[in-house]
Amino acid sequence: MTWGRGKRNTHLGQNDAEHLYRTLFDLSPDGVLVIDAETALPIEFNDVACEQLGYSRKEFARLRVRDFEAAETPEETAAHFEKIISQGGGSFETRHRTRSGEIREVKVLVKTIVFNDRRAFHCIFRDITARKLEEARLENALDETGRRRAETESLLAASRAVLEYQDFKEAARSIFDACRNLIGASSGYIALLSEDGSENEVLFLDSGGLPCTVDESLPMPIRGLRGETYRTGAAVFDNDFMNGEWVGYMPDGHVNLKNVLFAPLMIKGNTVGLLGIANKPGGFNDNDARLASAFGDMVAAALYNVRTYESLEMSEERFRGFVEQSSDGIVIIDSTGAIIEWNRSQEKITGIKQSEALGKPVWDIQFQLSLEEARTPETQARLKKMFHDFLENKKPLLENGLLETEIQKADGSSAFIQTITFPMKTSGDFLAASIVRDITQRRQIEELNSALNDINVAMSSTLEKDEMPQIVVDEAVLAIKCDSAAV
Repeated sequence: MTWGRGKRNTHLGQNDAEHLYRTLFDLSPDGVLVIDAETALPIEFNDVACEQLGYSRKEFARLRVRDFEAAETPEETAAHFEKIISQGGGSFETRHRTRSGEIREVKVLVKTIVFNDRRAFHCIFRDITARKLEEARLENALDETGRRRAETESLLAASRAVLEYQDFKEAARSIFDACRNLIGASSGYIALLSEDGSENEVLFLDSGGLPCTVDESLPMPIRGLRGETYRTGAAVFDNDFMNGEWVGYMPDGHVNLKNVLFAPLMIKGNTVGLLGIANKPGGFNDNDARLASAFGDMVAAALYNVRTYESLEMSEERFRGFVEQSSDGIVIIDSTGAIIEWNRSQEKITGIKQSEALGKPVWDIQFQLSLEEARTPETQARLKKMFHDFLENKKPLLENGLLETEIQKADGSSAFIQTITFPMKTSGDFLAASIVRDITQRRQIEELNSALNDINVAMSSTLEKDEMPQIVVDEAVLAIKCDSAAV
């Protein structure tokens, strides 16, 4: 088969990159397949692709998408294929029907490629049925208790936009709207740094219904309060903007600004743009700056994902893009146990920077991520022996594959992760890889759903009224893991 030829670098040769990509293809926890664009039949697929629908490999090889697609008619599916071809790829959620007739919720990421001189679709099928069910249960529980967590929902919606929108402007607009609505501002914009780094280039602007007659052709140089954000890489705000030192930089016809807040868009430690919001009744505070920074990180992630996705052309680029684009953490170690790959998602999951992990023994990093009460000499020795045995035997670390565990991140907070570790042989050296998925949100949803159900049971019981507040407080403390709460 021909996947294209990548540029050789100092780390991996063409054959190794192809082998590593193939290994990740086969052992991915998601269904991965290549579909012939003309026949709509699968050319290549991993075991997960057919197993999650209940088919044997022989049966699945004869299936077209229309045979298991449950959300679209065959005509709609054909039209969807044409749209993907015209756009070069896409991502969307749909439903698939298993061999037994069960309907599964699926997240699909697809990109058009050339495979053995034929146009094809490279697809990733992620089963999100469990997540959808938990979200539905949580929504019902929140409806029953009459409480909604606006901040959490807004951040969740914005994080989904990073994956759901193939077009960066649409993703940025969705995230911006979530940010503005949550914080309570009435206007704002998102702008990207120009190629020469001298000015902002506005992606879109929302004046909030106020008159704005600024000449759109005027440059937006890096200065004033915007310049402070670029200089510091941190969110800044001014609640008396019209009487402050920065107002002199405003051009004629600009929207009247009572207060403003700017948050940076950061990629690889560099500010590449701004998220700006303005005119919040009562003014901005430090919590608004924190939230705006979080939304800015999501906009930057969407921008980075788009730029990375567009750069995947050859084998080495495809492998590197797979690692960096993945929302899962990916760790690769060499035959000595030293870490040689630690992607950005793994940085986010653990709080440990790539520069701090590369070259270190994997058992030392694992020990660093252990819960504080488990950090004993015995634990460190056990981890070292476990990985030494794994590297010597060259067999999967766990017989049943997936491991769910709780870790303590670099900042002291805890998280739940799901890990699969497996060996990989290359032409030059033995390597091993781990795919790590952050399941903290899923666990928190389960715990919160359980707590809300307990509250609903208590509220429907024969308890005295003065007992209910204490039950709500106790369940809240357990669900969100805080020291105290009060009604």
